Formats: sequence, structure tokens, C-alpha cells
Amino acid sequence: MTERTPGRWKRVGLTTLRIVVLAVVAAGGLVLEARQDAVGDFLDGFSWQWFYTVAGWALILLGIVSQVVWGWRVDLIEARNTTDVAQIRVTMKDALKPVLAKVSEMPDLDADGRAAHLAVVASDASWALATLLLRHVDRARVGVYGMSGDGSALRIVGYGGRGEKPGEFLAGRPGADLALQRVKDGSPLIVHDRRSDPPPGWDRESAEWRSFVSVPIVSNDGFAYGMLNVDSPSEEMFQDTEQQIVSVVAEILAIAFALAFPKSERRAPARGRKVGART
Repeated sequence: MTERTPGRWKRVGLTTLRIVVLAVVAAGGLVLEARQDAVGDFLDGFSWQWFYTVAGWALILLGIVSQVVWGWRVDLIEARNTTDVAQIRVTMKDALKPVLAKVSEMPDLDADGRAAHLAVVASDASWALATLLLRHVDRARVGVYGMSGDGSALRIVGYGGRGEKPGEFLAGRPGADLALQRVKDGSPLIVHDRRSDPPPGWDRESAEWRSFVSVPIVSNDGFAYGMLNVDSPSEEMFQDTEQQIVSVVAEILAIAFALAFPKSERRAPARGRKVGART
């Protein structure tokens, strides 16, 4: 699947600008060099030598000024980017602090209580993530999925953001088998535009989303608990920053799932306990 490289055309434009600036300076040097062979006047009282001198220095100064202005602009952009990163960190800390507080309550609960509390954590994490992405993602919808004990389904544990409850992934349905395998393999998926670059096996042309990012929720030893999905009705919504934020929340959810279903109870949902059931 083709992925767009963020900032590619911007980098091409800056490189082209740099070449143009160097060319202007070089042209100024050539013009100054040419004045030595200039003879005669191009206007009354003004010689060609004078013209080449003025034109040469003008080109050199234009190149120098352009370079300085370009440098100031780069510094300004970097300063703004630094500010944006700091702001994102503060916003993430504020948004995810309540979620982490909910996760910290889980070790003190019994097995059934932890499973029930997982839905609270998933719901809070979904709304926190939707809020975090609100500035850059159009009408984000977040879904936290839990893998069934037999690995045949991904069922909603919690959701938040835009619209109705996201659909579930059941084995045998179009695209669902590939989604299940992707989660078991621990492979993320980013779709920038469903219409021009649809995900494998997807045939729902009437789907309300255009772009989405899907990150598996897995333990440190590779056990697949489920996945975290975020989608939007607009295309090209999930670039590197948004993907990183989703990944951070997926890691927090992996801790919550691991607390709810530790190694000795990982297949507990298949034996009858409902994942994420609210009390």
C-alpha cells in the first residue's frame, strides 16, 4: 500500500529555492567578471562596465538577502514546531492522566472487577484520544476492540468521538479475516484514502469513513489482546504525529488488557467471562 511521505513537496521546494539562490549569486559573479571586457556606453554617460558592476552586485546582494530571509524563515518554523511539540505533550498529559488513573485502580480489583473495569478504561481512552485528535483530524471516531478467546472476532470494548458505535469484525466477513490476522501478527495499518487506496479485502463502498489508522493492542511477549481504530470521514487525516499519538494510547490500553487478563487468564473470555462488561 502506498504511503504519502509527509513534507516531501515542501522539501523539494526548499531544495529548489536553495539552488536558485546559489545560481543568482553565481550569476552575479559572472556578471562582475564580464565587466572587464565591456566597452562603450549603453546610455549617455553610463558605460556598460558601470552597468555590469551594478547588475553583478545587485544579483549577489539579492542572493545574500534571500539566503538570510530563508534562514530566518527556517528558524521561525523550527521554533513554531518546537512550541507545537511542547503543546502536544502538555495536551497529551492532561488528556491521558485520567485514563492512567483508571488503569492504576485495576490491580486492586478481583478478576471479574478488572474485566468489568476494562470497559471504563477503554471508553475513557477513546474519548481522550478523540479529544487529542480533534484539532487535526476531522470528526475522529475511536474504537477499542478486544479479541475473542478463540480468535474469531474483534468486539467493541469501548468507543468515543463521532457518530454511531463502530462495527465489529467477525471471521468470514469481507475484510474481517484480514483484520483478525493483522492483529494477531501485530501489524498496524494506515489508510489515507479508502476510495483511491482501499485496505485489503474491503468492499463496503458506502462506508462513512475515508481514512483511518489501526494499531494492534499487544503484550510485551506478542500476545494479541485486540486493536485500537481511529477513522475520519475525510481523507489524509492521519500523518506521522497522529499515528504516534494513537500508538501511545494503544500501549496504555495494552497495560489495561494485561491487567484484566494476565497470562494465566488470557483465554478467560472464551470460558464465559464477558470482556469489558460494565457492572
